[in-house]
Amino acid sequence: MKGRPEERGWLGRMLFKLFDHWQINTHQRLSLLGLDPESPIDPNEYLSRGYFASDYDKLERVSILLGIHKSLRLLFPGNRDLVYQWVSQPNKYFDGLTPVEIVERHGMLGMYMVRGYLDQQLSGRDLFFEKQTKASPATRFVPDQDDTEWLSATETDNESHHCAVEKNTEKILQLLDVWTLAVRVFSSEEKAKLWFVTRVPAIGCPPAALLPTNGGREKVIALLKRIEQGDFGG
Repeated sequence: MKGRPEERGWLGRMLFKLFDHWQINTHQRLSLLGLDPESPIDPNEYLSRGYFASDYDKLERVSILLGIHKSLRLLFPGNRDLVYQWVSQPNKYFDGLTPVEIVERHGMLGMYMVRGYLDQQLSGRDLFFEKQTKASPATRFVPDQDDTEWLSATETDNESHHCAVEKNTEKILQLLDVWTLAVRVFSSEEKAKLWFVTRVPAIGCPPAALLPTNGGREKVIALLKRIEQGDFGG
């Protein structure tokens, strides 16, 4: 993927064009690239000049982001608007957060969560998208009641806001526990990353697709402990 400079520049320009279609701001673009959101870097120039090509982490991020777009194209072949707007829409699978917010909060692991979720949809194991693809254009992007419940924890309601912060903090710590366990089991961050995005027969999907929910995380932890004990049947 490193290739010649002109190839790296082409890949970068393709990604910042995608960012334009997604209509995400500079702060979000830098976050998705794993850069400091407060830095003065111009993400478009950074991508067009191929600076990311000398950093494996950045190359991996570019690959995953383009993979997310490819998955959305496959899921919604007849609706380009939905392909571009999905990343910024609240999703009940992510507790009402948008996919972009999931990546901003959890970094690379968040990318694997979003990519794993889309892979799960492509495998046909979850019909959540059926409602969206069959909805009329006028209502397709309107979140249902379950999707918008997270908005009730506003800053004007200190108690509710405090509960929401505690819930999110607890979830981040749980994700870190899963990640730490995976690295310990596979003795390598790279092997752990690969495992998270690879379909595992024992659970029928990539482990990353299960991370957003408590039940899913418990399944992943149980599977990792089985592997740690030498049970490789999954």
